[in-house]
Amino acid sequence: NGPVLPFMGIYSDLAFIAFFLSMLLFGIYFPEPVRLESRYPWAKWILIAPSLMFAGLDVMIDLGRNFNFQISSWIPPWLDTLDHRTESAIAVICISLFFITLFPKYFTASTRDAKRRLGILVWGAEIGLTPMFIGVVIAQIRSHGSLQEAVPSWYFWTCIVLFIFFPLSMAYVIIVQRAMDVRILLRQGTQYALARGTLNAGRVVLLTLLGVTLYQLVNHPQHSDTALTWAVVLTLLFLAMQLGGKKRLSAWIDRKFFREVYSTEQVLSELSEQAGRFTETRPLLETITRRIADTLHVSQIGVLLQCAGGYCLEQSIGAPVDRGVSLPPTSLAIRKLRSEKIPLTVYYNNPDGWLMLASDNEQEVLKRLSAEVLLPLPGRKDLVGVIALGPKRSEAPYSRSDLALLRSVATQTGLAIENSRLFSTLAAEAVVRERANREMEIAREVQRRLFPQVSPSVRGVEIAGHCRPALGIGGDYYDFIALDRASDGTAQTSSRLGIAIGDVSGKGISAALLMASLRASLRGQTLTGFDLAHLVRNVNLLLYDSSDSNRYATFFYAHYDPATRQLTYVNAGHNAPIILRPKTVAVAQSASADLVGHAPCRREVEGPAVISVVQTAPNQSSANRACEILRLEEGGPVVGLLAEASYQQCVLTMEPGDILIGYTDGISEAMNPEDEEWGEDRMIAKAATCVHLSAREIVGCLLDAADKFASGAPQHDDMTLVLMKIRPMDGASAAEWSSTKR
Repeated sequence: NGPVLPFMGIYSDLAFIAFFLSMLLFGIYFPEPVRLESRYPWAKWILIAPSLMFAGLDVMIDLGRNFNFQISSWIPPWLDTLDHRTESAIAVICISLFFITLFPKYFTASTRDAKRRLGILVWGAEIGLTPMFIGVVIAQIRSHGSLQEAVPSWYFWTCIVLFIFFPLSMAYVIIVQRAMDVRILLRQGTQYALARGTLNAGRVVLLTLLGVTLYQLVNHPQHSDTALTWAVVLTLLFLAMQLGGKKRLSAWIDRKFFREVYSTEQVLSELSEQAGRFTETRPLLETITRRIADTLHVSQIGVLLQCAGGYCLEQSIGAPVDRGVSLPPTSLAIRKLRSEKIPLTVYYNNPDGWLMLASDNEQEVLKRLSAEVLLPLPGRKDLVGVIALGPKRSEAPYSRSDLALLRSVATQTGLAIENSRLFSTLAAEAVVRERANREMEIAREVQRRLFPQVSPSVRGVEIAGHCRPALGIGGDYYDFIALDRASDGTAQTSSRLGIAIGDVSGKGISAALLMASLRASLRGQTLTGFDLAHLVRNVNLLLYDSSDSNRYATFFYAHYDPATRQLTYVNAGHNAPIILRPKTVAVAQSASADLVGHAPCRREVEGPAVISVVQTAPNQSSANRACEILRLEEGGPVVGLLAEASYQQCVLTMEPGDILIGYTDGISEAMNPEDEEWGEDRMIAKAATCVHLSAREIVGCLLDAADKFASGAPQHDDMTLVLMKIRPMDGASAAEWSSTKR
């Protein structure tokens, strides 16, 4: 009978409608929206719209009954009856949909945490709402107005008692299990209500003043000028607030009254974009941790990055933490972060299921880090690290928007860390490669110095040589050695000449080292005065002792005595050098019958193999010439492969005009893009066309011909040439050479 009683009916009706609509929305959106919501967002309004309409109808009926009958006199009785029956039916449908949407979510929850919360809520709803729901259905069937009239009193009071389980379970899930950040919602909601309420109040004040001004304008014409001015000013202010200023005022309110949330979103969004620009891990981690700590007011942050022993502490701010803190890759937290790829919350006072299953060591590490949230730092293939966030200074929990923004920052940070590590690896590789290139350049220069820098001067002889490695440095070797120096002690003039050429097995540094060993062994043995067979035998033994069992070298070494024009040589498995012996066409034709099967010169010990080939050298307008081709094959096996090997030297007499060509297989086996070899025959044919040139020019001619045949194909082996040309005797003519020979 008091003044509050009339309003209790209005409150009861509105609370009933708000209850079942809240149940409907809670079932649709908690803890994540149902799938049908994204496809049919309008469907829920089929129940919400009529409920709100009937809520307004209930208010008018209650006002008419308790204050003024005229307010609800227009409402027919059947509409009042339809109102109650429709509201009850909608309530049954909404509560049914609550169960229909909540139960499937329990079995299809995306995380264990969500499933655990849903399990508590489902059991609370099952115990608290099922008896009352059955009673409401019975009341509808029996056409009773209320639950208390439709069921026995014992059942009614049982429903009332059991109903308490539902709000208790919901409060437990929301507050204790932190399904919703209640403190943040209350604080921000109050701020929002005050801030936006002030804005709305300002609009109401403007409208009120505008109404008063218009009233004055109509009822007091004597003040029409002033009232009209104020009416125009107030109208413009209201329109400016509604049209142009509303958005700006709202943004200003967000910045002033919700600075923390506004700044957090802005800063973390910018940080997510900036994270990918770092190329070094340390500045990246310092920037990320400092910005997160300043923005969210986090007291302690630790970053653990992937290391050899698991995930080791790399960066921390706040309370000092031992640098030896680490999580093994088999720890439960790492396995969950790697598999689920979402932030994990850590509550020690009411631990989640995963934390209860963690080992004591793992829990101790998390406590030392004061971890309240674990953010995964995902890479392209694996988890590159973890950010452990401590509690906020405000003691507020991390909201869903916080975790969503932090997850975006963590994703970009993980990729940036992986990129920085890749960049560091590439930079280190570049340094190593640069160092290797410098060392290679030094080795190339050292090897270049091992080749003859100044060719010895020998009477009546032209010599030339060239080596072009395939890989910068290689295993080919050639040398010109002055055996008998002039009386002044210089090495520029010599009465006898040593000629060497070799090819070490393999390529690169190892072959170059063996080549240097071969050169040193040969140079040392030339001082002993041994004959060539003994000399090469010693070189073989020295090389065998200083190299692996599978390393060897083909080798050719010769002595030339200009006084007797005798060439003494030993061929240790090398490509047989050739001697081109130019002859006049007439001499070649008369001798061609005798050349077949006969040696072209006197043999000492055992003569060289003779190839009875007569070739015409083109481009000789003054006198056509032919070349007799001799192969120098005698000697023994390769050096460095066998501990005991015997060698045999051979002596032949060179003729004026003879050309000795020594080469490695990189010359004769030069390949074109079709993998066709240049071949020894082409090389000899080309050399026969160049016999009129100097020794150095012939070397250049042969190399150019090999390159032209290769047509730009990569050089697959070292290319080396040595050439010795016997000059004609002073004042002698070709006829005198022939008569002397005969």
